[in-house]
Amino acid sequence: MFIDIKEIGREGKSMSGELALSPLNWQDEEADVSKVAYNLFAEKSERGILLSGLMDATVSLRCSRCSELYPLLLHVPFSLTLVEECRERNEGDHQLNEDKTDYFPLKEGKADLNEVLAEQIYLNIPLKPLCSSQCKGLCARCGENLNRGRCGCFDGSQP
Repeated sequence: MFIDIKEIGREGKSMSGELALSPLNWQDEEADVSKVAYNLFAEKSERGILLSGLMDATVSLRCSRCSELYPLLLHVPFSLTLVEECRERNEGDHQLNEDKTDYFPLKEGKADLNEVLAEQIYLNIPLKPLCSSQCKGLCARCGENLNRGRCGCFDGSQP
């Protein structure tokens, strides 16, 4: 689905619905995403189109401690500005200023809603996803998942 800026009048435009996103590439694995529910409002501003709203999704991630897959529930309020793609770029201009991180480029006056929502998911996935704050991880000796109980190499000292 695309957001076409020509369809946004002075009063703005509300959008809501569900989208099915393709699996995301996360830490060299595919992370499945449930249907993404969204409720958005787009309005014209001085800098472009201000898009604000709320997104709910569930992402299947691998725990960084125990390596088990688990569902991460995301409830993400966000606000960003849709702007025409910048045609001019200086050779050494590879840094994003903090005030430019809330911009999303339009392509031919349109923004792909799948890309907008996928970006919001990426921005809200923790760098070290954990299935639980109490996750015990894997045994350093045998690799057994310690969340399931003691491993066979447990000798009374900490594994």
